[in-house]
Amino acid sequence: MRYQVREIFNTIAGEGRWIGHPTTFIRMGRCNLTCDHCDTDYNTNVKAMEDTAILKAVKALPVTRFITISGGEPLAQNLAPLIAKLAGEGYSHTHIETNGTFPLSCDVSWICVSPKLMFGGSKVDWGTVLNANEIKFPIRNVDDLVRAERFRRTFNVELAKRFPATINMALWYLHPWNDNFDYAKPGFIKDVEGTKTMKGRNREAIKICVDHALETGRWLVSIQGHKALEVP
Repeated sequence: MRYQVREIFNTIAGEGRWIGHPTTFIRMGRCNLTCDHCDTDYNTNVKAMEDTAILKAVKALPVTRFITISGGEPLAQNLAPLIAKLAGEGYSHTHIETNGTFPLSCDVSWICVSPKLMFGGSKVDWGTVLNANEIKFPIRNVDDLVRAERFRRTFNVELAKRFPATINMALWYLHPWNDNFDYAKPGFIKDVEGTKTMKGRNREAIKICVDHALETGRWLVSIQGHKALEVP
């Protein structure tokens, strides 16, 4: 199976539940959305790679605990053959980071969904979203927070409709978002989109996220830790 791949590298997980864990990232190329907060140049230096070549590149790196497949949008490509090959070589802890607009066509250890309803009006695939272990929203102002809460309510309605006996165990994250911080990953060429990140301090966004988490008890607050530490 051939895939469009942007880069394969080792780093620490920078967000959410697994922040700080050494991880091998397989960053897929291409995406079906164009979001104004995206910090990934997923359209340049994209190359076609056979799954065997991807596996070879992964095995050439020091062993980490997890494999994280991100993008771009990873579920725009059929990941099942790749994940099967990874599992066959002992890489059994595979994570997916997705915008949630495509069906989940593979079995993975952890699903992180970042819905983009607030950026472009994209529709989610509820089969994917309801299976998420982690759901996160970048927050810059109260309007973003209102959209995030509206999505959570819709999520609970869909969960009750499709899986009435299921308890929602997903972790819900608010990310204070600062889009005015100029940043380039060390060793990488900075691109225009890459200057828009969640690194730096947007004190208004931080206060909104922290206050809401304390008031409701339903949300966690996170940051992009890899950018705070200035690692890829």
